[in-house]
Amino acid sequence: MKKIICILVSAVAALSLVSCDKNGGGNGSGQIVGTWTLDRMTLTLNGESQTVSLAGTGVSAVMDFRADGSGSVDVKYDGTGGGSEVGGGLVPESQDFTYVYADGILTLTISDPSGVAETDSVPVISLTDSELVLAPAADQDGVAVVLYFVR
Repeated sequence: MKKIICILVSAVAALSLVSCDKNGGGNGSGQIVGTWTLDRMTLTLNGESQTVSLAGTGVSAVMDFRADGSGSVDVKYDGTGGGSEVGGGLVPESQDFTYVYADGILTLTISDPSGVAETDSVPVISLTDSELVLAPAADQDGVAVVLYFVR
């Protein structure tokens, strides 16, 4: 479970990454502007998938996309869900980012505290008025993650 949380934080950090087109393109009829809460994620390794709900884990991840192309991400662990394995090593994080959403791709740019900017592009699998589904690239261990956000 600790690895799952690390993947979550990495995926959300990768998502927390320039800014012009706010709501263009995409798969579905929804608008990305608004507040999205990570509900669950599907992890795939060696062809085997497992969907993990964040309910009851004490972990929360919330992304807020503003109409001006800026946003923020907050990842928290309240210590209530399943002991040290669930939240072990999870450092609460709150960061601002800028974004562009066009043609089904969400491009995010985030700067670390030293001012070094990192940009990442993430495919948007689906965007409706109530659900945002993102599929960041697989990590170095070959674990593919699909993130399901709701509002």
